Amino acid sequence: MSENKKNLFIIYELEHLPVLEKRLATGEKFEVVALDWEVELELKNRGIPYMPLRELAKSPEGERGPVEFTRKLARTWYREKGFAFFAHDGILLGEPYEMPFLYYFQMLYYNLSVIGQVLERLRPSRVVIPESFRYVPKTALPTEAPFVQIPSAVARHLAQVRGLECEVIEVPAAYRHRGERQAIVRGITERLARAVTAVVNAAVSLRRPRAIRLFATDPWSRIAPFVRAMPDLEVVMSRRHELLAMKSDVWRARARFHHRLDFAGAHERTIAREKAKKFTRAFEALGERPEVARAFVHDGISLWEVAREALRAVIASGEDMIQTIESTKRLLSRRRINCVLLFSSVKGYNNIIARVAERAGIPCIDLQHALAPMDSNHPYSRLSAHYLASYGPHMVRQYAAFGVDPSRVIPIGSPRFDSYTKPMPESALAAVREKLRLETSKPTALLGIPFVFPQIDYYGFTSYGARDIIEDLANLARENMANQFILRPKPGPERFSFYNRKETLELFGSRARMAQFENLRALLSLSDIVVSMNSTLALEALILHRPVILYLTPRLDHDFDDWEAAGALRIARDRTELARHFNGLQSADAREEQVRRADKFLAEQFCFDGRSRERMAAFLRKVVAEHQS
Repeated sequence: MSENKKNLFIIYELEHLPVLEKRLATGEKFEVVALDWEVELELKNRGIPYMPLRELAKSPEGERGPVEFTRKLARTWYREKGFAFFAHDGILLGEPYEMPFLYYFQMLYYNLSVIGQVLERLRPSRVVIPESFRYVPKTALPTEAPFVQIPSAVARHLAQVRGLECEVIEVPAAYRHRGERQAIVRGITERLARAVTAVVNAAVSLRRPRAIRLFATDPWSRIAPFVRAMPDLEVVMSRRHELLAMKSDVWRARARFHHRLDFAGAHERTIAREKAKKFTRAFEALGERPEVARAFVHDGISLWEVAREALRAVIASGEDMIQTIESTKRLLSRRRINCVLLFSSVKGYNNIIARVAERAGIPCIDLQHALAPMDSNHPYSRLSAHYLASYGPHMVRQYAAFGVDPSRVIPIGSPRFDSYTKPMPESALAAVREKLRLETSKPTALLGIPFVFPQIDYYGFTSYGARDIIEDLANLARENMANQFILRPKPGPERFSFYNRKETLELFGSRARMAQFENLRALLSLSDIVVSMNSTLALEALILHRPVILYLTPRLDHDFDDWEAAGALRIARDRTELARHFNGLQSADAREEQVRRADKFLAEQFCFDGRSRERMAAFLRKVVAEHQS
């Protein structure tokens, strides 16, 4: 190897570290750049020299141009003339992928921008980058595998454009075998689930049919409050594993369970297979650089060359989507469904189900579970279902601004929040208080830790963006010694080490308690102040009468301006404003006044009065009666 040859090693997962160390041990020389803050920290801990990403590249996070470009592209690519072939039975098959492609396009743009800047600054002769070691099951959305491989795909593409050597290190056999073992276990589990649900379905079908026959894609916990109160309703669940959660409710609700492909027979599979072949031929006929590729360019950055692989995967998935359409038609007919309830009608298979129900003339309802970005160019600004069972009047006005008829947005509230009107048992709170070692004599602040979900939009954070906010929150904790703090990241195995590593916890000092897996309602009940970046956490805090500070560093986020104007919460845009608002809530009088204004706002704009299940039951009965008349 030539001495003056500059070699760049790009690393972005903790699992890549042994690969890098092994290469360095053989005497290879690299300039090392990590695309992840936690990986940078591990490089430092292991004594491996690296160049900090932020010294080499400016992130496009939060820039209006790239955000609006990727939103528009996600909503329109499948409507381009070149993709007119990608439809079945009048249903546009690209529509279910608006949200997955928004995530994909945004991270693709981010990596093209950042890695491009790194190559421009360092000017290497050779680039070495591992593939992602993350296992993607075959049951995942077709965009998922291309999504996790974005960094390596971008590095390969940019190296080719610049005439550089590029070595992409393949996934080691140990990781491949681990994924294969997981697939075997998953396959066995699926076969058992099919067998068990077949028996359950047969047994439950012996019960007398009921007037309202609901097909639901929601988890049982979200719909249980009103289903239990409706003896005239039976339910078909699309999630087979909910059988375990329902227990005796299976018999009580005459519940049956069907996977989306349960009714796809040989005829349907043949139709899907033949049409999918036509899709693939039509896509390949577009060529390397078709006219439609112009829509994939913004500010000199073209997504087309790399995105073709993700698009090819989605086009190939047309067979699965056609089977889903045909199977759903038969399911709705066989089970005589007269109402459909969806977890979200704007993404994934829920969108397909909404379109099939629409063509069958069956009323379809979205049950709102969270507050979503409300910009008019965002995929969440449309409503594919007939109705939205919304949180309240506030949502009616928001959707009206997007052109949705107010009669389609029904103020319901949230059945899962009905229980919030009653206090938790003191014994449950005492147990959490003791476990976290909270002192009753000190005020307590709950700090919502940002979820690492890399996006350039304002509702996601790269590891660097999350680290910035963690440092701001830690600074707040250090400057308010009289308070004790509860740290609450999103529960789950993803990024567990990021939140719980020693370097992160030490930033907050001894008065902070990590509570990633504790009951959120209990944590809110034990808190005097809540600081959040998450809209759902903020909403739950307000329902439980807690004063909220929203820490919204992305300047594009204006979803809560009306809330702030009404005095329902405070918005901080930087560390200084965060400290000012926090200090302003140190007195009990100030907290009580903000809670009073928040209660007034919620009473006027939302329906969180503990009676959502009654309104939902009445609405379902009304919709089905109108459908049958």
